[in-house]
Amino acid sequence: MAVTIYDLARCLKLSHSTVSRAMNHPDSAISEQTRERVLRLAREMGYSPNYHSRSLQTGCAMTLGLISCGGGAGEWFWRPMLGGVEQGARALGYDVLVVGQTKGRTEFQCGLDYCREQRIDALVVPGFAIPTRFAEDAMIAAAVVVVAGNSGHGASSLDCVDFDPAPGIAAALEHLAALGHHRILWFDVHGRELQGAPAQRRELFCHAAQRMALDVRVASCIAPARRIDEQDAETALRCFPGALDGFPEATAVVCYNEASAFGVYAALAERGLRVPTDMSVISFDDIHATIAAPPMTVVSHMLTEIGFESAKLAIERSQAKQPGKQARTAPAAGRTHLIPAKLIVRKSTAAPGPRPNARNNG
Repeated sequence: MAVTIYDLARCLKLSHSTVSRAMNHPDSAISEQTRERVLRLAREMGYSPNYHSRSLQTGCAMTLGLISCGGGAGEWFWRPMLGGVEQGARALGYDVLVVGQTKGRTEFQCGLDYCREQRIDALVVPGFAIPTRFAEDAMIAAAVVVVAGNSGHGASSLDCVDFDPAPGIAAALEHLAALGHHRILWFDVHGRELQGAPAQRRELFCHAAQRMALDVRVASCIAPARRIDEQDAETALRCFPGALDGFPEATAVVCYNEASAFGVYAALAERGLRVPTDMSVISFDDIHATIAAPPMTVVSHMLTEIGFESAKLAIERSQAKQPGKQARTAPAAGRTHLIPAKLIVRKSTAAPGPRPNARNNG
């Protein structure tokens, strides 16, 4: 027969409420000596707390929900972030429930329903997939929601954890300048209009280059019906030779994302140019960069860290809402919490070599 909290109370000659507070409420007014006695006996007798009973007592499911968007356009973004959310939740003793769609309900409806039903304490949502009305629905459900990545989700009432590209871009240019590169090309692939992250990164690149007195040019291509993993690489392969012809003195290129950088690798190879001997290459993201030949230097999107911090923030906010925790200071809602981007140096950058004739024509 399983050991109960009443068995522990009887052996310790304490009330079962005292034993419960000692085990489930570390911030309660229970002496450390009493707490140690309770925990020691629980270990000796093999006591395991009843999940449902503990949830009723504490008002906490000790579970964090995570919206699943696997298989969609943002799957490349989703996977490393998932690992970060799991790490952050487990570091605080929480489980993670991956929430997918069910018959008649989207994954977002399911997530908010789980919050209402107290099956989960909070919900982490990938920013690239968030629906237009989701912030309003979350407020109606009184749910704790944190958006992971993509601060341009437009849901100003929700917390967001995102990365700040500025430190990474500055570090990338400093790295190239230290290697001896002073003529650097910026290359991006975007939709019909240059906006959002492509526009932001280009502007930061230009400002940082101006501060460092570097000679830079910008070039971009429009990808019809953008599919980030495929279309950007194909478009870059087609368009980058023209961008290079427009700035033949360039010895390095910074690409908006990893997919376009793979296209740049291929375009350089078709011209008989080698990375990094003839052209140094830096990109963003860091999803598949290690399998490039050579492995790619990147400004990391910090996806694992975004997931980790999103989980921590969601749990902190949910704990602040628990009964008896009114005195806890909750983070301000609707804020964007930025994680500085980092430059990860690999083998695609080196000191500039002799400028081959093949640079201008294939």
